[in-house]
Amino acid sequence: MDHTFLKRVVVYSLAKAGPGAMVLFTTLYYINTVGPEIYGEYALAVSMVGVAEAALVYWILVSFGRYFYDSSFSNSECFRTVFQLMAAISIAAFAGGLAAFFLLEDRHLGALLLLGTALFVAQSWYDLELQIAATQMLQSRYGVLALVRATLMLCAGVTGVYLSLGSYGLIAAAILGCSVPALSRTALRRWADLRWLHIEVGLIRKLFRFGVPLAGSFLCMMLMLATDRLLLGWFNGPVEVGLYAASSDLTNLSVAFTLNVVNLAGYPAIVKAFENGGLAAAKPAMEVQAAVLLLVIGPFILVFVSFAPEVARVALGHEYATVAPSVIPWIAVSTAVAGFRAFYADLAFQLGQQTQGQLLISVGAVVLNLLLGLLLVPRFGVWGAAVATAVTQFMALCASIGLGRAWALKLPFPPRPLLTIAVAFALAQATALFMPQPTGMSAFAIATTAVLSVYAATLIIADFAGLRSMLVKMLLRTANVGSS
Repeated sequence: MDHTFLKRVVVYSLAKAGPGAMVLFTTLYYINTVGPEIYGEYALAVSMVGVAEAALVYWILVSFGRYFYDSSFSNSECFRTVFQLMAAISIAAFAGGLAAFFLLEDRHLGALLLLGTALFVAQSWYDLELQIAATQMLQSRYGVLALVRATLMLCAGVTGVYLSLGSYGLIAAAILGCSVPALSRTALRRWADLRWLHIEVGLIRKLFRFGVPLAGSFLCMMLMLATDRLLLGWFNGPVEVGLYAASSDLTNLSVAFTLNVVNLAGYPAIVKAFENGGLAAAKPAMEVQAAVLLLVIGPFILVFVSFAPEVARVALGHEYATVAPSVIPWIAVSTAVAGFRAFYADLAFQLGQQTQGQLLISVGAVVLNLLLGLLLVPRFGVWGAAVATAVTQFMALCASIGLGRAWALKLPFPPRPLLTIAVAFALAQATALFMPQPTGMSAFAIATTAVLSVYAATLIIADFAGLRSMLVKMLLRTANVGSS
C-alpha cells in the first residue's frame, strides 16, 4: 500500500480529530440539553442550509478542486473567478433572506429564515476555505480552520443553551463558527490582491459545465438527507424530527468524518495522477482509496449494528433510547454505502467527465427515496424513514458501479484486499452475534474491544497492507535493540 497515502490519512486524521470530536460533543450536548423539539427545529434549519449550499455553491467548490491544476488557467484566475461567483451568490441570498424576514407574517419563521440565510453565506465561504486548503494539500491550515470553527461553535452553543435562546442560539453559534475562519487574514489578503472586475468567461463556462451536474448529484444527496426530516416534520411534527435527527447526526458525524478523511487524503492525488497519465497512472491510488474506505467502514458498521441499544443509551440519553436502537443500524449502513459511492464509485463519472450519468442516478435516488418515504413514514415513523434511506442508498450504489463502468471508466476493484476485509468483517460480526448484548459502559467497552480485536487480528494475519510484515520488523528491531 502507498505509504504516502497513509501518511496523508494520518495527517488529516490528526487535523480533523480534535475538531471532529468537538463537533460531536457539541451535537451530543445539544441533544441532551435542549430537547427533541428545539433540536428538531435546528436540524431542519441545518438541513435546508445544506440543500441551499448544494444547489447554489457546491458546483463552484467541486469545480475548483477539479481544475485548480489545469494548465489552461492561472491560479489567480481561478481564485478571482471563484470569488466573483461566491460574492454574487452571497449578495443575492442576503437580499432574499431580508425580504422573507420583512414579508412573512410568522415572525418566528421569518427569523429562522434570516438566520438560515446568514448561516448559508457563512458556511459557504468557510467550505470554500476548506476546499482551497484541501486542493493545495495544506493539511495544517485545514486543521486550524476546522479547529477554530469547532471551538467557536462549542463555546457559542453552550452560551446559547445557558441563555435559553432556543434554536436561534444554536443557529447563531454555527454562524459564528463558520464566519471567523472564513474571514481569516490569509483569506482576506488572498481576495484583496485580486483584480475583482476582470471576468474570465471561459473559465466560468468550464466550471459550470463540469460542476453543475455534480452539484445536481450532491443536491440530490442533500435532498435525500432532508426528505426524511421534512416528511417526519410534515406528518408527525418537530419532536419526531428531533428524535430521528439525534440518531442520524450521531451516526453520520462518526462515519462520514472518517470517510471524509480518507477522501481528503486520496482524491487530490487521484486527480493529479489522472491528469498526468490517465487511468493507468491513477490506478494504484484508486485501489488504495477503495481498500481504505472499506477498511474503515467495517468497524463502524460492527459497532452501530451490533450494539445499537447501548450506543443509544450511552450517547443519546433516555429521551431517545426507545427510538434510536431501531434506526441507528439502518442509518449506519446507509451512511457507509453513500460514502463509498460518493468517494469512490462516482469517480468514474467525475474523471471520465460524464457527470450527467451521476446526476441521473442521483435524481432517480431522490425520487425513490421520496416514494419510499411517503409509503413508510406515515405508518412506521422514524424507522420507516431510516429504512427508506438505506434501501435508496444501496440501489444508488449499485447503479453507480454498473453505469459508471458502462458509460465512463472501469474503476479498479482490487480483489485480494477486498476479500480480506470481507472475511475480517464476517468473523468479527459472527463474534458479536454470539456475545450477549452489553449493559453498562464497562461491558460495552469490553464487547466493542473484543469484536474490533477480531477484525484487526484477521487483517494482521492476512498481512493486509503489509501490516503483519511491518509488525514483525518492528518486533525484530525492538529485540535487537534490547539484546544490544
